[in-house]
Amino acid sequence: MGTLFDQPIREPHFADENMEGHITWLKKKAKKHGITYAEAVATFDTLERQRTNNLQKADNDIKDEQLAGFGSLLNEIADSLSELAEAVRLHGA
Repeated sequence: MGTLFDQPIREPHFADENMEGHITWLKKKAKKHGITYAEAVATFDTLERQRTNNLQKADNDIKDEQLAGFGSLLNEIADSLSELAEAVRLHGA
């Protein structure tokens, strides 16, 4: 993974050129499990939504940790500025 301002371009998870492969895969899954193609698509959609939700939760957890870190840094900066302002007030500029 790149750093800030140096992120690689993310490839799409689903590409149109692979559509036939997905259709074939879903037809095989439908046949294997004795369900219709429509039921296989609905099941895949449900699983994909669950995967997306799990990814979003993990992403949100990471962002929460990052924001907490930024908050700590801002508190340290604010404390340092307060100490500096107090030193200037006591000793003059």
